[in-house]
Amino acid sequence: MLFDAEFFGDLFGISCTNDVFTYKYDTHSIADDPELVTGSGVGFIKGNEPVDLFESAEIYFSEITFNRKGYGIWDCAYEAVVPSFYDYNKNSFVIVDDTPMNYMCFSNDSSVLFISINEQTQTAFYYLVS
Repeated sequence: MLFDAEFFGDLFGISCTNDVFTYKYDTHSIADDPELVTGSGVGFIKGNEPVDLFESAEIYFSEITFNRKGYGIWDCAYEAVVPSFYDYNKNSFVIVDDTPMNYMCFSNDSSVLFISINEQTQTAFYYLVS
């Protein structure tokens, strides 16, 4: 498998969960300072090819991990985004709620748990998808 030099230079991390190799990379959106990291993207390797799932010029995502059911999850605790995960077997995203929120995401072999805490109101929301 070959990555082009430009992609590999921005690669921030590679990991493997449940036989799916994943990667994270930095994005740079300020032309005046190409060294300044302004966001990130995540993807996975399928059939010896990188598959970018999404990227943002303004949001930092954690690394993506896959559970045994093929659900790919990531955290987005610092920026409000729509809680979602990726279904590897269906090659599609699953939107859990259309309301953007900061959240942490966890999974076991068959389920995904989203937790969002509002510190100002001392309330929490959670979604359990199985």
